Amino acid sequence: MKTEVQPSELSDSTPTLSQVESVFSEFEQKLIEVSSATEMATSELLDGLDRALLLVDQLEVGPSSSDDDADPRDDLREELHTLVTVLQFQDIAKQQLGNASTVLEERMLRLAEVFDLSDGTLVDA
Repeated sequence: MKTEVQPSELSDSTPTLSQVESVFSEFEQKLIEVSSATEMATSELLDGLDRALLLVDQLEVGPSSSDDDADPRDDLREELHTLVTVLQFQDIAKQQLGNASTVLEERMLRLAEVFDLSDGTLVDA
């Protein structure tokens, strides 16, 4: 539902250029945070896959004489469970991007309303 801005409200609600820049800066920061989180998760996945491959190699060779009680299958199982948990970052990233997108859409609609009622220029603070 679109909220109409009345001309009498325009002077009190017209965003300044610095306010618009602040909104876009906040949006950019959210995107950087999501990007950083996905980069870290990807790195953890790659490291975990490397460890899992080493454990598979141990299964092929058999247990070493120094680790008679250790079962590489248990280690491999634990590593794979860890990787499944790390994969959940995608859901978190999707939620964060959705929130950032919603904020941006709301701001863009608000700016469009203000521009419709003004001469198309922003007030510079």
